Amino acid sequence: MNDQLELHLYGTHVGSLISRASDTVDFRASDAGIERFGLNSRVLSVGLPLTTVPQDATAFVGGLLPEGRALANLRRQLGPSDQSLFGLIRFVGRDVAGAVTFGEPQPVADHVYIPLSDDEVAARLDAAATLPLGRLTGGTSLTGYQRKITLAYRNGRWHDREGGAVSTHILKPVEPDREKAIQAEGYALALGRRLGLLSYDSFVTEFAGRPTLVIERYDRVVNVDGDISRVHQEDAAQALGLDWTSEYLKFEHGEGVTRHRSIAALLPTSRSIFDDATPQLDQLLRYLTFTVAIGNTDAHAKNYSLLHSADGRTTLAPLYDVAPHALGYDSQQALAIWVNGRRRYAEVTVDDLVSEATSWGVPPERARGTVVDTLLGLESAVLSTTAHASIEQTVPGYVLGQTYNLLAGRPGMLDLPHPLGLLQQISLPNRPAGLPGPLH
Repeated sequence: MNDQLELHLYGTHVGSLISRASDTVDFRASDAGIERFGLNSRVLSVGLPLTTVPQDATAFVGGLLPEGRALANLRRQLGPSDQSLFGLIRFVGRDVAGAVTFGEPQPVADHVYIPLSDDEVAARLDAAATLPLGRLTGGTSLTGYQRKITLAYRNGRWHDREGGAVSTHILKPVEPDREKAIQAEGYALALGRRLGLLSYDSFVTEFAGRPTLVIERYDRVVNVDGDISRVHQEDAAQALGLDWTSEYLKFEHGEGVTRHRSIAALLPTSRSIFDDATPQLDQLLRYLTFTVAIGNTDAHAKNYSLLHSADGRTTLAPLYDVAPHALGYDSQQALAIWVNGRRRYAEVTVDDLVSEATSWGVPPERARGTVVDTLLGLESAVLSTTAHASIEQTVPGYVLGQTYNLLAGRPGMLDLPHPLGLLQQISLPNRPAGLPGPLH
């Protein structure tokens, strides 16, 4: 088979995708892509420098597809059609994570936005149980296992899209009896905003009685004229070249590729005589400190991403998919990626966080200052952020208690009965004596 699919990035034909075998594809950069971005530019992917020599792009392309049941739904939707990796991305590649598009671009004049009522949005949310992103027509994809859809918010209304039109938001529905889960995720995102770990909007609402977490896409920008631009990104699993068909490689298993040190190594390493470590490493350490303090045990390689700007810069993407999973009914205690060799978040201390960052090249004193400042900021965020009534008796007290434990030099996890998710109340603790002064 010699199928070929054109890739466009930031308005430039950046190269071609070539089908090699059932689940293997190559990428070859175009002359136009090399001329604009430069030979060996990593603007598309850390693992795919722009060169006219074909390169294996299987991990990058496969990493744009959904996982688990959502992927099975996508394959079932295609039926007897081409279900190879090439066939899958050809079907959904008009609107994927980041700014790359697959196939010939459709002009803005052909972009169609179709206004939806709340009942129509609810129907799309329901359809996402059996259809990828709740759509029959394909053209769009988003990674992950969780049921979700993508829509565009324009002129005060929700819209479906056709003809290459771009989405602006991700909507995650749950059953009414599981609303606590998305309220907890929404609360964690609000804390992250207070700390400057993310800036995009998020909120919980209902569509025809269906509780839904609405998240503004950080890889989309609504321009002054109303047009929507894409911002390119890739997750760490793509950048590390992890096998997209394995659901386990995004987690750490001993000495494997998936480690915080490996993710840190993806970041720019340029330094000046005035800096001991790059601000990007500091930000990654803030993410990790926040992750441990809130009990976000599901922070795997696909939950860290890189932004690739059109000028060639690579930076950490905002924090996303954060929630206090260790407080859930399954009380998930194992860390998706270990910290300083610690497998369980209940064992992690500030010293472990500092040692982990030191292994990336961050000086110990700088690392400790970053960790402590992040924890003090989290204390302030909890005390100034209102939680929904369904979680206000548990999640804020849980997060604040773990923050105080870490600041006191102990492992973060609260000494409470298990499973934590069965507790009806975790009171806000008083500030222990002897902690560093609160951040004002």
